[in-house]
Amino acid sequence: MVKGEVCSEGLGPCDDTCNSKCTSKYPNGKGSCDSISNSCKCFYQCLQPKPEICNVGIGTCSTACNDQCCNGNCAAKFPGAYEGHGVCYNVGPSIYNYCVCIFKC
Repeated sequence: MVKGEVCSEGLGPCDDTCNSKCTSKYPNGKGSCDSISNSCKCFYQCLQPKPEICNVGIGTCSTACNDQCCNGNCAAKFPGAYEGHGVCYNVGPSIYNYCVCIFKC
């Protein structure tokens, strides 16, 4: 289930070399600039058996879905050995709060 899942890693400030930095680190990766934080994000496929910590956003957090709700949703999506857990990640005004799952892949 997790093999092939999209993982992401921050590669510092965004510039014209964002995509090439990503593909040099992860041949199957694609670099993208996050306009909110002005950071370079590298998105790549999780390839087993190399154990890695991956993360993926699964939607917004709100008063209806707070950290406890987010954590439960992530544990259900990535159970057992994947050790899925989640947090509401605030990247700006409250409309930009995302539930981010962190799991082993």
